[in-house]
Amino acid sequence: MKATSPLTVSLVASLALSAGSGLAQPTGDAPPKAELVAPVTPAPAAAPVLLPFGLRGVGVGNAVRLDQTFASYTASDKAYQESVHFLSAAVKVGDSFAVSLRTGFDRYGQPDRPTTTGFLNTVVAGQYSVKLAPTWRFAAVLGAGLPTASGAGNNPDPDVAAAHKAGNLARGLMNGVMFTPNEIYALFGADLAFVARGFTAQIEVTVAPGARVRGEVATPDATKVNSVNGLALGYYVIPQLSVGAELWYQRWLSTPASVEKDSSLRDALSLVGGVRGHIDAGGFKVRPGVSYGVGVRGTLADKHVHMLQLDVPVSF
Repeated sequence: MKATSPLTVSLVASLALSAGSGLAQPTGDAPPKAELVAPVTPAPAAAPVLLPFGLRGVGVGNAVRLDQTFASYTASDKAYQESVHFLSAAVKVGDSFAVSLRTGFDRYGQPDRPTTTGFLNTVVAGQYSVKLAPTWRFAAVLGAGLPTASGAGNNPDPDVAAAHKAGNLARGLMNGVMFTPNEIYALFGADLAFVARGFTAQIEVTVAPGARVRGEVATPDATKVNSVNGLALGYYVIPQLSVGAELWYQRWLSTPASVEKDSSLRDALSLVGGVRGHIDAGGFKVRPGVSYGVGVRGTLADKHVHMLQLDVPVSF
């Protein structure tokens, strides 16, 4: 093999160094070396707070809601049917406040008598809602139940009066201010909800002092103080469907004449469970729900009250 001369080796080394130097030193026109940046994956959106079946929502917004309850119960070995129909609307005022209005009617079916229809009181309210922490929501409510229902005065239609009593049972005694045509009520309420990973737990307390405005014979109590409270648990099974369970508890804080006569009317408890759909259509959010409830304490249990509720809230 022919040996390589020292001159050849020196020439090759000089060319290699010159080429390497040219690669390492870019000209002024060459673009700067790009830095590698790892792509940022956006965090998934948190599941919103669930809307209960019988309690208040803890958020504020523009919304309408059609709420229908079909119930049955027994008294004196006879079966009775009642349906209650609520229509509610809310308007957002600012970021944390909304005003709402609710009204409706009830229909009462009793053996061997025509079905009776009665109009209900109107409830107006203002609600303030705030996020206390990433997982906590709080809402405070101030409202009034106005005596606009049919069947007022000392000589009401007995069928309309019976319809309102049955309608109160059909709603688990949680909306009593809607069924008292001779009384006006104030509403003071608060809700606290924990929301995390698709799960919502909510507790609600409402105190409702009332006063008689007419019908002193039909309504013997000049004043009353009622309370309605609840606990709701819910979970998103999938983004389009949630399940929930609720406890509804009503208790008289004063002692009206009816409780003096029958102490079992002091309080009542209901258990409710159901499912709710979650549909987003353009700028509208539709949350149709169906739930079933039974009375487990007090007159709701004594009369074997069963409640089927269908509601369609739409927010925008």
